[in-house]
Amino acid sequence: MKKALLVLTALTVCSLNAALITQTKTFSGKPNYTKYLTYDQFDDDDGTLNSIEVIFTLNVDGGILTVDNDSDNHADGTFEFGAKGVINSEDVILSSGFVHVTGELESVNSGSFSLEANEGDGTGDYSSAAPDGMSYDGEAATDSGSGLVAVGAWSMGTTGYLGTSTYDIEVDITQWQDYEGDGGIELGFTPVDADGEVTVKYDYTVPEPATAIIFAIGGMLIRRKN
Repeated sequence: MKKALLVLTALTVCSLNAALITQTKTFSGKPNYTKYLTYDQFDDDDGTLNSIEVIFTLNVDGGILTVDNDSDNHADGTFEFGAKGVINSEDVILSSGFVHVTGELESVNSGSFSLEANEGDGTGDYSSAAPDGMSYDGEAATDSGSGLVAVGAWSMGTTGYLGTSTYDIEVDITQWQDYEGDGGIELGFTPVDADGEVTVKYDYTVPEPATAIIFAIGGMLIRRKN
C-alpha cells in the first residue's frame, strides 16, 4: 500500500514601506521683516505618521558695521552683527514637549576692536576713520536648528498638522548688533541680506500587501505495509 502526501503552503506577507514627505519653503530680504510660509497638512489616508521634523536655517551676508570711539580714553572690546530669526505659528504647535523645536537662530559676524581716544568727531557722527574708528564688512554666516514636534501636539493649533488643508508658519527676522567692552562706543549698522528656509518633514509608513506563495513539497511519504 502506498500513500502519497503533497504539502502545499501559501504564505501571505504584509510589508510596511517607509516613506518621507519633505516640504521646503524659502524666504529672503533685509531685516527687519516677517514672512508667512504655507505647508500642506499630512493626510492620514496616505499612511501612518511616525514623526514630524521641522528644520529652520538662517543665512546672512554683507552689511557694514561702523565702530566709533567717542570717549576720551582708549577703548577695547568685541562686537557682533547680523540677524536673528525665530519661527512661530498659530495654526500648528512648534514645540517638542516644553522646548521650541528650533529655538532662536543667530547668524552673526563677530570680531574685536582697539580704538584710540576720540579725535574730534561728535556724538552721532559714526565715523569709521582711524585711529578712533573702524568699519567691518560682513561676510557669509549661517545658523540652523531642528527638532521633532511632540506627538501630542500634532492636532493642536488652529488647524494642526493632520488633514487635507494647509497651515502657515511665520518667520520673523530682525537685525542684530552688539558690543562688549569699554564705554563711549557708538555703533553704525548697514543691514545684512538675510535669507533661509524652513523645512517640514513627515516620516510615515505605508502598508503594502504583498503575497508571497511558497511552495513546499514535502515529498512523497511512502509507507509500505506487507
